[in-house]
Amino acid sequence: MAATKRKRNLFAPSSAEPFPISRAKIECWTRCPKCFWLDRRLGVKPPGMPSMTLNRAVDRLMKAEFDGYRQRQQPHPAFLKKSINAIPLNHPSMAVWQSNFKGIRFLYQPANLLIGGAPDDVLVVNDEWAVLDFKATSAKDEIVALDTDYRQSYRRQAEIYSWLFAKNGHPIGKKSFLLFANGKTDRQCFDGRLDFDLQLVEIPVNTDWIEPTLTNIKKTLLLDSPPAPAPDCENCKYVEAVNNALRNE
Repeated sequence: MAATKRKRNLFAPSSAEPFPISRAKIECWTRCPKCFWLDRRLGVKPPGMPSMTLNRAVDRLMKAEFDGYRQRQQPHPAFLKKSINAIPLNHPSMAVWQSNFKGIRFLYQPANLLIGGAPDDVLVVNDEWAVLDFKATSAKDEIVALDTDYRQSYRRQAEIYSWLFAKNGHPIGKKSFLLFANGKTDRQCFDGRLDFDLQLVEIPVNTDWIEPTLTNIKKTLLLDSPPAPAPDCENCKYVEAVNNALRNE
């Protein structure tokens, strides 16, 4: 996907209006402050991933499946398998919270940032709420932990959602869950069908990092020029390599 430049939704240092920052943009800053600054200040968005339509289809079907258990107020079999009595939350705002265009929001006043996110679902576990997110993947081994750098972004995602619910006064607990739909590749042929194993991972929630991060995000936004790139940012490495090649041509 080509990089794009926009003129709307840019941060203006002189504006007194709260500036919206999504969960995804917090992750963008975590991965590379320079890419984040270029996006939010100049409107130059980094190249994105292709649209993952298969993942979205799995996500949509999983949400529909959990809606059935919500109506019956019963735990999903993936939780019963691990002896966890987790009931999908039955709340009038559930559809709003799940909407990518609405979600749950909180104004973090010290930085004047309006933080938003849209969890896949919320569960009730022992009278406390817990965020649930669905992930579609295809891994050879059973997923039992967030053992890669990329999967650590899932932990941050769940912690931001948990922080948002806590800041809105909801009884969020100290755990969240990821339910992986792990595509199986051990069949003899495709035959027009893809089977999945459901693998549940429980994540302890620690939100202590979020507010200091929001403070640093605001400092980044206020800079008049871009900060240094993250050492491992592939986008910035590519741009640097291109510039070096052109200078040495």
